[in-house]
Formats: sequence, structure tokens, C-alpha cells
Amino acid sequence: MNQRLFEKIDSIDIEDVTKSYGDFFAIKNLNLKIKGGELIALVGPSGSGKTTTLRLINKLIEPDNGTIKINDIDIKNLNPVKLRRNIGYVIQEIGLFPHMTVLENIGIISKLEGWSSDNVRKRVDEILNLFGLPAELYIKRYPKELSGGQQQRIGLARAIMVNPPLLLMDEPFGALDPILRRQLQEEFLKIKMELDKTIVFVTHDIDEAFKLGDRVAIMKDSQLVQVGEPDELILNPINKFVSDIVGSEKKFKHIDNLKVKDIMDPIESKYLFDSKMTANQAIQEMKNRNIEMGIILNKSNPLGIILFKELINLENKSQFIEEIYTKVVFLNANDCATSALLTLKNSNSFTALVTEKENLVGILLPNEVLLKLV
Repeated sequence: MNQRLFEKIDSIDIEDVTKSYGDFFAIKNLNLKIKGGELIALVGPSGSGKTTTLRLINKLIEPDNGTIKINDIDIKNLNPVKLRRNIGYVIQEIGLFPHMTVLENIGIISKLEGWSSDNVRKRVDEILNLFGLPAELYIKRYPKELSGGQQQRIGLARAIMVNPPLLLMDEPFGALDPILRRQLQEEFLKIKMELDKTIVFVTHDIDEAFKLGDRVAIMKDSQLVQVGEPDELILNPINKFVSDIVGSEKKFKHIDNLKVKDIMDPIESKYLFDSKMTANQAIQEMKNRNIEMGIILNKSNPLGIILFKELINLENKSQFIEEIYTKVVFLNANDCATSALLTLKNSNSFTALVTEKENLVGILLPNEVLLKLV
């Protein structure tokens, strides 16, 4: 195995960095100190310089002016290939090789590093279990046999395979369905604690940034506008742009006046599954619809939910899903939001279905309630 440039990241210092293409500035006079071990989220509209910042750290492009230092070492003096072998890079498009198994996709970088087959297999098993994908069930599968969310997990698994001290993540959940996206955010929060890495995370979603980030850097027009912890940005926005993007005013809404329908997610038809479907049929439909959760209907009456990861692990996939669904809490759309939160807490359920006049109208996740009420 190749020797590391960095065993851990103590700091990344971006000092007076500018990158332009003709008259267009991709980054202008960027100064940003990233702390070792933190997740810093870069947020801003398209063209604000978020992805360019990642590409500069990764030496995919070189700055026109300024310096980028990792642990006080100017990366200008580092071999780009050696540098990148110390960095995990995760992108929205994932880039799994369709002709390779999960084992081969995750292990490809470690093979280039000279790992033995036994060491590759041991590490892949360890990472798959970290992501809740039992190795014995997934290691021989091909990307086409996985859901979109599972493919995204494999892409992240590949990025951390050789245990790099730095992760660069460019909108990794951006292409996913909103509910699946939130499920992956929750999983990533837990995995982040296990990883103990420095992470630079690009997103256009301020709620995602607040949920995952230790600090958040707001960017606009190729420049850094303000950086701070979420509470600091909400309470002390430097200007109207930051105030608008972090939603300072809406964060102080009167929660006692909110109803469940104000904080639920409307139900889309792609989440609905007839109770007479078999598990096999539901698995295929979930792949086609790129979702990992479904709501079971007996005619028009909601019964509960099914989860892709539970269906795919079933021994008997010819069972009807009405025989194996998970019961959930039911709430009325006009219930008080704060009482709904208490109901969910007491039920230990991760999902509630919302009805109005006996019609299914929405879905509500407990952690999302907390996010929307603060």
C-alpha cells in the first residue's frame, strides 16, 4: 500500500485564491479556513463557486493566484495523483461501472493501491455493513440490481474504501427523490460520526447544509459572503442575501399555530402500492420509480409502509405485501404540529401518514418535524 501524504487533516487554508476563465471569475479572492474533523457545507446558487472550490482543493484545476495549504503544506508542491489518493471524491452522478459487481466497484481504488484480494474483501465487508448493506447479500450484485439510493451508498463506500482523511462531496444526494434524500441524510449523519474525517460538502439546499454541517459557508457571485455555525447565520446574517437564503424570518414562526398539513410532505402517486402486489413486483417497481419506501393501499385505504431494504432481504419474495407491511402512526392534517411531534415521539415510529377527510394526503418524518419547527 502507498504511503499517505496525510494521516489526518489538521487544517485546510485557502488564502486569496482566484480562478478565472477570460473575463469570468469562477472564484474571486476566496479566503476560507477549514478545521480538521469538521463538515463544512458550501451553499449558494449555481455559479457561486462551490464546485470550483472542490476542484481547486483536489488539484483538478490550478488557481491563478493565491495558495491552498493542507496541514500547512502548499498543495502546489504536491503530486496531484498522490494528493487525490488522500481524498475521497463523491459526486451526484456516482459513476459506478455497470459491468462490475459491488465488490469490484468499491474495491477498484484499493486494487490500484496494491491491496491483496483478502484485504479488499475484508474492508468492503466492513464498509457495506456500515451502510446497512449486508455483504453476503450485496457483494455480488451489479448496479442495475440496486435502487438509486443503494447505488449512491456504493459510490460513497468507494470514496472511503482506502480510508482517506479528506472527503469532498459535490451534491451527493441532489438527484434523489426528496424523501429518499432525507433518509440518506439521516444515515450519513450516523456514518459521519463513525468516519471521523474532514468533509467539504457542496449543496444548494440550506436545510441539508444546516442538518449535516458543523459550519456553513454561504457563497454568491464567486465569492464567500459569510461562514459560521447554523445558529450564527440565522441570528446574525451579514446581509439580506444571507438572511433570505438561511430563512432567518421564517425560522421564528409561531409553531403553536402550525398544523400537520403545514409541515408534511405531500404524497406523490409513485409512492402508492396496491396491497395485492408481491414483494418481487414491489421491488421492481421501487427500482423503476427510484424510491426506497412505499405506502400500501387496500383499494383507497392506507395500511402502512414497505421498505426496499426489507423486501430485498426476504427469503420468500412471492408474498403479498399486505402480509408484510409495517404499521405506522396516522395523523389528521388539521392536528396541531406540536402534538403530532409528541405522538410520534411516544410511538417510536419513524413515519406517519397524514389523512384529511379519510383521504391520504401526506407523509411526515419525525426528524423533519424537528427541522421544520425550528
